[in-house]
Parts: sequence; structure tokens; C-alpha cells
Amino acid sequence: MQVDLIKAADPHTTLAQHLQVMFPGGPGTRVEWDTARSVPEYVHDKLVVYACLNSAPVISTEEEWVEACREKRDADGHNGTPAASRAKARMTARETKHLREADRGQLALDKSKVAATASSADDAQAFLNISRGRNWLRIDPACMFATVLSVAGMVVPGGVQYYVIFPVKAAAHDKFLAGLKKEGVSIGVMQPE
Repeated sequence: MQVDLIKAADPHTTLAQHLQVMFPGGPGTRVEWDTARSVPEYVHDKLVVYACLNSAPVISTEEEWVEACREKRDADGHNGTPAASRAKARMTARETKHLREADRGQLALDKSKVAATASSADDAQAFLNISRGRNWLRIDPACMFATVLSVAGMVVPGGVQYYVIFPVKAAAHDKFLAGLKKEGVSIGVMQPE
């Protein structure tokens, strides 16, 4: 899995405008990590974009944000192993509570998935682990960022909006969709206004 960052985006620009810059697809414009095939997979007009709704607990106040930052620092081990263990336990408890609230009467919470999400080194699997009981949006790249941000349930953790992007015909895309289908997760489609 590759992570790319758009450092700033005007809310009235479209995802397509950014995809064209990131994945142009012309001769000599292949992204450096998409070199396994003779023809690049990641080309702007052959990609599909997803966003997960209700993907994280909402932080509503500055105080909650500061506390979450301290907790993350502790969990990363900056204040020793005991503090890291306590912080990870609090984070797992908060995620468990969030999953229960987000599931709203769906299948019983699978505690092993919460633990797997916290310890997963495989980001694709982590997306599937946390997505049970959530809705995903398949976003038409012609949609503006402002439109996507206005959707109920769109949580922007840490001030960063996350998207999952696949080549439409990639095996990873098929695996992602099969995993969501197996878990009974619905996928909506967002079209431009």
C-alpha cells in the first residue's frame, strides 16, 4: 500500500483534478512505485475512489483533541512502557465503544477485529477490519472536496481526509469489495451535484 498526501486542496476543486496531477498516465509520467507492470495501473481515469463514513470517533473540542494527541504520544512509547500500555487500552476501549455505536444493532461486535485493527501492519486489512457496520462511499472523481465533506458521517480524523484509491480492474480492488460484501457493508455512490 502506498500513501500519498495532498498538502492543501481548495474545497471547490474536484478529486479528478488532483488525481490528474498525482497519476497523469502519460509517457514518462508514471509514479515511481507503480513500476511492477509494463503499463502503469495508477492512471487518473482508471481509478476508483472510496471514503469510509463514521470511520473514527468524533473529536468535538480542542480539549478532546489535545488529550487524543497526548494519548497517541503515550501509545507510541514516548513516556515508557506502562504509559503505552494504558494509552493503548484506552484507545481500544474508545474504538470498541465507537464500533458498538456505529453498528446500531448489526452483528455483535467482533472483539478480535478491534484487536486486529490496533495491531495490523497491513493497512488494507485494517480498512476492512474497521469497516464492519459502516457505510462506504464510492466517490465519482468529478465531486468537489466540499461536497464530500458535507456528507453526514464524514469524519476527518486529525484534520486529514482519507480516501482509499484502487485501479478499477486491480485484484486489490476486487479483494476490497469482496471483503466488504462478506461483512455485509453497504457501498453508496456519490455523484457530483
